Amino acid sequence: MTQINTALSPWLKVTPRHEINHLGNQRGGKYNTYNLLHYLTGIILLSLPVIGMADNDLVTLHQQFEEQSKLLQLQQKTLAEQAAQLKELSTRLAEMEGEANTEPTAMPLVKTAAESQPPETKTAESREEDQFQRGSEGDMNSAAITAGDFPGSFKIPGTGEVSLAIDGFIKTVAIVDTNAEDAGADFLPAFLGTRRKDNDGNFTIDSTISRLDFDVRAPAPQGTVRGYLEFDMNNTNNSSLDLKVRHAYGAWKSNLGTLTMGHTWSTLMDMQILPEGVTEPTVSGVIFQRQPMLRWSQSISERFKYDFAIEDPSSNDVFRDEKTLGNSVYPDVILAGEYNKKETGHFRLAGIYRRIEVDKTSGGNSSANGWGVSFGSHLNTVDKDRAIFSGSYGKGLGRYLLGITPDSGGTVNATNGNLSLRTNYGGMIGYQRYWSDRFRSSFAVGRALADTTGEQPGSAFSNSTYAYGNLMWNVLPYLSFGIEYDFGQRENKDNSTINNHRIMFGAQIF
Repeated sequence: MTQINTALSPWLKVTPRHEINHLGNQRGGKYNTYNLLHYLTGIILLSLPVIGMADNDLVTLHQQFEEQSKLLQLQQKTLAEQAAQLKELSTRLAEMEGEANTEPTAMPLVKTAAESQPPETKTAESREEDQFQRGSEGDMNSAAITAGDFPGSFKIPGTGEVSLAIDGFIKTVAIVDTNAEDAGADFLPAFLGTRRKDNDGNFTIDSTISRLDFDVRAPAPQGTVRGYLEFDMNNTNNSSLDLKVRHAYGAWKSNLGTLTMGHTWSTLMDMQILPEGVTEPTVSGVIFQRQPMLRWSQSISERFKYDFAIEDPSSNDVFRDEKTLGNSVYPDVILAGEYNKKETGHFRLAGIYRRIEVDKTSGGNSSANGWGVSFGSHLNTVDKDRAIFSGSYGKGLGRYLLGITPDSGGTVNATNGNLSLRTNYGGMIGYQRYWSDRFRSSFAVGRALADTTGEQPGSAFSNSTYAYGNLMWNVLPYLSFGIEYDFGQRENKDNSTINNHRIMFGAQIF
């Protein structure tokens, strides 16, 4: 190439710029044919290497040119997208800095429907739909929906930021009873022999203990408010699907404590001692009752808290020959204290005062003061295993004590109409064992008693015993199987007994 340039150098000599006015004009405008030939010859000679290139080389150069063009276009598109993203992030950062520099305003306790949705987005159709979101008839707080979050919940669209969790499970249990018929999923030895005279045994498949619950929570200026509603279908406890409200309460939790209002577990109960069962654990000797109440709970220290409550005073848990009404002008009053040490266990002590009254339909009434004390405790043993204990004693405990009949709280004398309360007491001991991450067992035995009076017949209830053991298996994260053996016995005043052996196999989803 160097040799070619050297050979052509005489032909490529360029006339100085000041000597040329226009193409072909030189030195006063005379046309110079020699110079024109000189330039054309140089251009032709320079083009010879390109003209001499093979056709394949030209094709290759063309392909490379096309590829480079496409790559350049792609890079230009990517740069444009990145520039747009950078602009969006810069705008968002500026907005956040502006919000951070703005003083926070207090959240209103009441948020109206207009505030929960911008006015410009409310069409005539959406305004018409709003009236069906929440009925205002008889609702003192129809517009008060505030925000809140908790695990397992989601925010309800159109109501601000109220959090709702929908939970529950589907459970089906196959039940074999040896000496009971129509006993139901909840095994209650105190009722043996009271529903049917023939006790030849029974086989049942029961799904009434499936549950559905709704949990709604929202923040308040000084804490959190909560509403809870839970159902199952075991209202009659005879395998028939009959809706039952288990819980319906509201609570306000603040820095000082928690106020609970509604229908839920009695304050006399110890919720930490209930053993696990294939069905609901109805062990004799345990305090076990749900009812309406007003309760205040407060922590005194990291390990100690107390509960004070007034609860529904229904006095329909006494025995009487004549039809009576169990009315009372005083609520049941309950006070409880609880000590918790996470590493070791807990201890709870509770007491109750009751004013039991009965009004006879024929006229006259009678009343008596009932009372009771109850304790519950659990002790951590090996790994996740634990031992559980409970005991209760009182006059007229009645419906609060599991394992006695509902009318065992007292007796109305058929002769003089006076009410006398019966001594009720019981206890339970159990153990929960974790064999592995997927297998666990619970074992418990309990006994409940109600002293009888002289005017009661020999068939009157005296005591009951309940013992059971089971094995639970978590097959999948949302599927569990369980098998359980239960023994129940009822003893009457005349020392006659009725026994039942029960075997259950259950499956639960969710």
